[in-house]
Amino acid sequence: RSAAITTLKTVRNMSALSRLGLSEAKIKDTEKNAALCTTLNNMISQADGRSVEIDKNVGTLIYSLATKLKKQEHLPVIYDLVLQRKIVNDMQLVAALEYVKANPVKFEAGALEDACGVGVTVTPDQIREAVLEKIEKNLGQIKTQRYRFNSGPLMGMIRKELKWADGKLVKKEIDEQIAAILGAKTEEDNKPAQ
Repeated sequence: RSAAITTLKTVRNMSALSRLGLSEAKIKDTEKNAALCTTLNNMISQADGRSVEIDKNVGTLIYSLATKLKKQEHLPVIYDLVLQRKIVNDMQLVAALEYVKANPVKFEAGALEDACGVGVTVTPDQIREAVLEKIEKNLGQIKTQRYRFNSGPLMGMIRKELKWADGKLVKKEIDEQIAAILGAKTEEDNKPAQ
């Protein structure tokens, strides 16, 4: 009978955890931590009770929140921001967690929202302009080094300037602007670096 109950719990956990978009291996690993499973199942139930759809992005944020948050008393406030889709990426979640860690007692929801970029939208035009500015400042080096130019420092400067910009969009814009300047890769560009 005990084995049947354990199997039933495992099936329920797998079903609930799979809704977060976790891989089967991640689910099996997560099931080893009963407290985490309970927290995640409660979070999923709360989302269901509020008729919130758990897509892959929200599922990832839920899992990250449950595994990274040390003080559970802050869970409802941050979780609410995730469910309302005010926290939409891991960068914002990490900022929220850092805020509550730095302010464990005096906790203001408005200050938390400011600290994690709630409501901040970085447009593709803002990204394009920031990338253009940095590329213009490094144009000589880009033309000399061509496709061997390390764009990592540019990415870092832009991310510092546009803190909440999507990193994938920034990288894509950098690559596109460099390609527009340099044109197609030449045979020389394709040779291994020495």
